Amino acid sequence: MGIENIERPNKLLILCLFGFAIVLKLVILVLEFV
Repeated sequence: MGIENIERPNKLLILCLFGFAIVLKLVILVLEFV
């Protein structure tokens, strides 16, 4: 069902979203800590 078509851009998108989520969690933790 076109998995190989979606997988290439999706891996980058998921990686970006995952990194963004980690940064957001760190920022929230820092804001709560201060």
